[in-house]
Amino acid sequence: MSDFSRTRWWVLAAALVTFMTGLGSTRLWDEDEGWFAATAAEMHRRDEWIVPWHNGQVFTHKPPLMYWGMRLGFATFGVNEWGARIGSALFGTATALLTCWIGCRLFARSVGLWAGLAMATCIMFGVVSRASTADAYLVFFMTLVMAAYIRWTPGFQTNDAVETGLSRWLPARWSGFVAMYAAMGLAVLVKGPIGILLPGTGIGLFVLLQLTRGEVRWLPRGLAIARWIPRVFWEMRPITAIATVVVVAGWWFGAVEARTGSGFIAEFLGVHNVQRFLTPMEKHSGPIVYYIPVVWIGFFPWSLFLIPSVVSVWRRLRFRQDEAGHAVEKDQAAWRFAVCWFAIIFVFFSLAKTKLPNYVLPCYPPLALLVGGCLERWLREPRENWRFWSRWAFGSLAGVGVAFLVLLPLLLLATSHGEPWLVRLGVQSTLVADLLPVAWVGVPALLGGAACFWLAERGQAERMLAVFSVTAVIFSLSILSGAARHIDRHQTSATLAECLQPNADGTPVPVAAFRLNSPTLVYYANQPVPRISRPHEIVQHLATPGCLLVTTDEGWHQLDEDIRHKLETVRELPRFPIEGKVMVLRRRTEVTATVAEVIH
Repeated sequence: MSDFSRTRWWVLAAALVTFMTGLGSTRLWDEDEGWFAATAAEMHRRDEWIVPWHNGQVFTHKPPLMYWGMRLGFATFGVNEWGARIGSALFGTATALLTCWIGCRLFARSVGLWAGLAMATCIMFGVVSRASTADAYLVFFMTLVMAAYIRWTPGFQTNDAVETGLSRWLPARWSGFVAMYAAMGLAVLVKGPIGILLPGTGIGLFVLLQLTRGEVRWLPRGLAIARWIPRVFWEMRPITAIATVVVVAGWWFGAVEARTGSGFIAEFLGVHNVQRFLTPMEKHSGPIVYYIPVVWIGFFPWSLFLIPSVVSVWRRLRFRQDEAGHAVEKDQAAWRFAVCWFAIIFVFFSLAKTKLPNYVLPCYPPLALLVGGCLERWLREPRENWRFWSRWAFGSLAGVGVAFLVLLPLLLLATSHGEPWLVRLGVQSTLVADLLPVAWVGVPALLGGAACFWLAERGQAERMLAVFSVTAVIFSLSILSGAARHIDRHQTSATLAECLQPNADGTPVPVAAFRLNSPTLVYYANQPVPRISRPHEIVQHLATPGCLLVTTDEGWHQLDEDIRHKLETVRELPRFPIEGKVMVLRRRTEVTATVAEVIH
């Protein structure tokens, strides 16, 4: 049985427990889940596979592969939360297994095991693997690109490669290039040009560094890299890349442009790719160091090993022993590849002006490999200096548990001018009052951290990491399923949508949203909910018999006073997650004149 076969079952079990448990037990979350699930649901109603539709309009934000996955989920499980999320859960599980395979292939069985477990149980990847978004799909296909590259590149084979120079670090067969570029094409169908740009650049950088690794000074190496760039670019077969990506993904871009005739590609590329990189959009900006704390939190609890992992990899790459031969060279090449894979993605999104925590997720698999390598070395070569890192890591894990159990209640109970502090920051008061039970998620972190600390002090490293892995599963699941389910009780879109059910004859109720952007409401309403903002649009809508208007308390006060007098409240709920109210309104039954007649 291969190394991968002996470890994949542990990784598979951890991923299935973390990603599948209670997958459909919470309603969709605004905004991303609502945007994409509502788009897939509308495409499903229209029996549409080419043109993305959202709220009755062509939706240019993303290519269709994610929507196809959701449509298959809807066809299998019905149009519900499970159907919308099952594709992400499956692709997240596949990514954990693929990361495990890469670790076993490049390094050792234990590296693959820890890397796969890290992907299965870190917080942020667990979030997207349980969400109806594109991220789990994208991470899988970008990881698949790297797996294909490793599979067909002679320098990464277990036996000594006979190829030398450039041929050693590029796929040996044309079919290897096609497999690699086909995976890039599928990544393009998930999120656009970054599906080929980032993995292609990462591979190219690695090849250049391998060809110039004999240079020890920055300037000579930079000049050597510059000389190699044209040849490496050509040897990576750009014509094959273009042809393969066009075959895999280009047909859809042509079909959607022909169907819409509305500049779909120009808006998709210009606004949702180039403009997002060059300018902050939707107030999602941040400094260049934005992703350092984001990755630290998102990769938790495995991020506790990031600092020793960086130190360990740096020492491996700096180690020089000419007589060690191919084994050391292959090991260093593998770590250099993981570093290039991580660095290209991390730097690219750090330079982008629009920043969101999920953007940098494609760098999590190489990060998991770096951590897996650190833990493997910890088991294989125990040293006294590891004691400091183990104390720091497991003490921090227990500290997080204490923060949940002690600091969170104190934060919830803190008041300012007689009002809870979080409420003064804008958090919904009913949500704040009900957050105290969430503190219990600190229990597994506290107990697991204490147990790992105790085992580490006694030199029982294997048991320590086993306990840590179990703790990671329980802690992640307690947040992703337990705490999320508790908070989900305060969501309002599905409850409000109950007021928007079709008439007895099956015709949809005329409904519009004023000063409210809730994609999940569109999903649960199962019909378009157009957004209106101008006075004449409000008058026109309210003149329709049987119409409904969804708004917030702020929107209510912005309505003309004459209009407010002619409306009554059908349903009113606390707004989630910020302070305020959201309500469904209708014309009073005793009003016979149209709103337009009343005003005029």
